Amino acid sequence: MAQGAADAAREVDGAHLVHLLVLLPVAAWLAGFDGYLQLKSSLRFAMAGAITLVVSLSISTLIHFWVERPGIALGKRLVHRLRRPAKALDGAPAPVAELPVVQQRKAA
Repeated sequence: MAQGAADAAREVDGAHLVHLLVLLPVAAWLAGFDGYLQLKSSLRFAMAGAITLVVSLSISTLIHFWVERPGIALGKRLVHRLRRPAKALDGAPAPVAELPVVQQRKAA
């Protein structure tokens, strides 16, 4: 259950990236209906918001599964490959160059 909730939170996290791309066409589409602009503003807001919410969450879910997850998996494979020591021509592990040690500053 906790993993499912975490996945849902990640999907919703991406909704803020697409909601405006959805809201503007939805508002224009709704404005094309006769009588829509004569409705109370709160009702117009609720209609546009409900449609935008459903479409934005759907798009962000698709993006999460089709773009983000494969990208994360690719990144993990690349990092794993880069961290693996290379083998020398004779089969022995190649020496790994040591990284320079950075001295920490002491707080005054």
